[in-house]
Amino acid sequence: MKRVVCLIVVALLTACQFKGEPSQGDGGQGDTETRGRGDSNSGGRRGWESRPVAMRVYPTTRFVKQGEQAVLEARVELFDEMGDSVKGAGEMRLELRDAAPGNRGGAEAILYTWTVSLMTLEDQQRYYDPVTRCYLFHLKLEELPAAKRNPVLSLFYTMTDNQRFTAEAPVKTDWGESQK
Repeated sequence: MKRVVCLIVVALLTACQFKGEPSQGDGGQGDTETRGRGDSNSGGRRGWESRPVAMRVYPTTRFVKQGEQAVLEARVELFDEMGDSVKGAGEMRLELRDAAPGNRGGAEAILYTWTVSLMTLEDQQRYYDPVTRCYLFHLKLEELPAAKRNPVLSLFYTMTDNQRFTAEAPVKTDWGESQK
C-alpha cells in the first residue's frame, strides 16, 4: 500500500514540474493575456469585442406625469452580436412621432426631438440603468399627447465610428403617475 501511495505522489510531483521558459512575446502569462492586442502572437488579428450592433425601444417605455410635468420615460437597449445587452459610446437622437391615421395623408408628424450624448463616463453613469441593463431617458414634454394619437418613438444612434442604428416602437399611452 505504501508503494502505491509513493508512486502516486511521484507521478503528481513530476506533472507539476517547471516546463521551461515562457514562449517569447507572451509576457510569462500565456497566450490568453496578449490575444487580441494585435501583437505578433495573434498574427495581427484583434480578438472579439463586445460592441453594439443593434438596438430596441425597451417595452417599458411610457408617458408619465411627474407632478405637473409631462415626461416620456424612454428606455433604450443596445445589443452586441451575441444578443446581450451592452453599453456604447455615441449620440442618441430620439423622435416622438404622431402615427395617427389621416395625419397629413398618412405621414408621421414629428412632435418632439431630443439629442442625448453618451460619449463620456459621466453620460454613461447618468443614463445607464444596471438593473434593466438599458439606458433610461426622462424626456420632458409640454403636454402629454392626446389619447387619439398613436405616438411612436423613433431612435437614431450614431457610434463614435459613425456606424448607425435605428429602431422604433409605439409608446404606451396609459399616462401613469411616476413614483419619483
